[in-house]
Amino acid sequence: MAEFYLIMGFIFALLVFLSWIMPALMRPTLPFGVRIPGDRTGEPLIVDELRRYRRLTLLTGIVIGAIVAAVTLLSGWQETLTAGILVLIFVEWVWYYRAHRRVIAAKHEGNWYAGLHQGAVVDTGIRTEPQPYPWLWTLPAIGLVIATAIIGIIKYPDLPGTLAIHYNAQGVANGFAGKSVWSAFSLVFIEGITTALIVGFSVLTFRSRQELDSEHPVASAQQHRAFVRQMTQAVLFLAACVDVTMLFGSLTIWGVIQSTGPKSLLGLGLPIIAGVVGITALAVRTGQSGHRLPAGESSYGSGMVNRDDDRYWIGGMIYLNRDDPAFMVNKRFGVGWTLNFGHPGAWVFLVITLGIAIGAPLISALAHH
Repeated sequence: MAEFYLIMGFIFALLVFLSWIMPALMRPTLPFGVRIPGDRTGEPLIVDELRRYRRLTLLTGIVIGAIVAAVTLLSGWQETLTAGILVLIFVEWVWYYRAHRRVIAAKHEGNWYAGLHQGAVVDTGIRTEPQPYPWLWTLPAIGLVIATAIIGIIKYPDLPGTLAIHYNAQGVANGFAGKSVWSAFSLVFIEGITTALIVGFSVLTFRSRQELDSEHPVASAQQHRAFVRQMTQAVLFLAACVDVTMLFGSLTIWGVIQSTGPKSLLGLGLPIIAGVVGITALAVRTGQSGHRLPAGESSYGSGMVNRDDDRYWIGGMIYLNRDDPAFMVNKRFGVGWTLNFGHPGAWVFLVITLGIAIGAPLISALAHH
């Protein structure tokens, strides 16, 4: 039980930390997902909104965390932890959206883009001399999938007629199924599909459209290359961590590892936590699009400002531009990439992803039968 609370508490604290630090990870010209000229980054309203947002996010985390802890300890309802995380995410989004709307209003009222030369820059070298995709980083994840499958094939003939395929929060088996390919290899199937999805996503993002700063094109091009390479490596590391969890779960089902009650939760949760912490640490160091990384020519300016393209962003988070051929673009609030929902392929990708997310529990359900 203590291990379960420890994992959930860590997730809660990590979400509060990410909410609090997120504005610092974004480009200064994108406060709360709003595009502004570089000479407006020090506007008093933006500074005030940043301070207010951070106070509110921290206070929200403390209040909701205290309520969740009290209710959980008094009632023993573990569902309270999940509900608390969902409420936290919603309230933190409310604070973000409030600041987003206020910055947009100030931008329009002050006509911040009046008389400025807007433009976009492209590093053609990214296409003519692309950096190689780090395929070697895919080997740990792919190797773990293959190793899990081989172990399962070897163990399958000797498996008992009934398998424990599900465990509760205390690490005690509470779901059983008769021996079959579905029941014995359900996690192997999920592991393979998840790995393929993560690797495929990383390939798409590695070649996705670059997001360069028009005001400092040379520096941002250098930062972009470093950011894409390092973030891809971190995502592939996360894929390997997920596969370690899947391997641990499969070994438990096959009886290679004996379930040790709550301790089994740590075996399942710690690898994924390690992967998430790795990506978080990298995001804090690099910032979105790598803008926090050092660049040798950061002082070079173009005389332009980034195009005011807020009209294509819903709430500063959802990108919808039917005239943009890009399948994926950099996020405006958050680290990584998001889909262009004006691109037909984005909806296909979303349907496939949701299908996998829904299909994984179905595979588990089939295993029961």
